[in-house]
Amino acid sequence: MKNNKGFTLIELLVVVLIIGILAAIALPQYFKAVAKARASEAILLTKNVKDAQERYALAWGQEIYTADFDQLDLNFKNANGATYKTTTYEYTLTGGASGTAKIEAQPVDTKGAVITYNFGTNYSHPICTGAVNADGDLCTSLGLQTAY
Repeated sequence: MKNNKGFTLIELLVVVLIIGILAAIALPQYFKAVAKARASEAILLTKNVKDAQERYALAWGQEIYTADFDQLDLNFKNANGATYKTTTYEYTLTGGASGTAKIEAQPVDTKGAVITYNFGTNYSHPICTGAVNADGDLCTSLGLQTAY
């Protein structure tokens, strides 16, 4: 009697096919979750900078905003004047005595959402742009507006 041990070629092909189907379903969801996490980091940091700018303006007793991260009561490492860079985003801060200021988060690898937070006299919420992909709009899924 012949006793063959091992798998047939058909069995191996079926297993590879099943793994391929699972990977095709799981990878897009994984990338979508990563994009959301990166954008959430940008939203949180821009909100913290906006709050620090408001505290800065209150300390000066008028609507004066700074364009320098070092003047804010935040603990940034490697902040260079008006820019601050993390592994996922580069943040640009503009400000002045005009009553409005802006922080913009630009993705380092150009994949993902651009988060802009205008604040001052008329604005107080983040705007999200440049995040449309095949799975839908990342901005909408994060509950952010795409225009004022």
